[in-house]
Amino acid sequence: MSDTVKKVPDLSSIEGGREDLSNLLSRLEKHLHSGNGGNGGGMDGRIAKLEANVENIGKSLTETRSDTRDIRDRTIRLEEKVAQLPTKGFIVSVVLTSLAVIAALIVFQDKIRTAIAG
Repeated sequence: MSDTVKKVPDLSSIEGGREDLSNLLSRLEKHLHSGNGGNGGGMDGRIAKLEANVENIGKSLTETRSDTRDIRDRTIRLEEKVAQLPTKGFIVSVVLTSLAVIAALIVFQDKIRTAIAG
């Protein structure tokens, strides 16, 4: 027992004092050994569990960093590929030019036929 428990005054002269004191002491000892007290009793298991959880969190964080780097690298490659794609303006101009050439061939097909024939 600690020194503070030994300094408790004698309550045996008070009605029900000895029984109340015994109950109080037993509750105090249970409290001290349950991990809620100041002597660290019962805390070792909880600390070990917390340390294991922190270790798992560290591993998860390392994996997350690795995944983030992978996503960043993939995004950079996609941006490079997208930059090489034709723009909307280029596609529209090619389509309009193709339609103009087709329309000219239709309009001038008789003159082209006579020029080829000879």
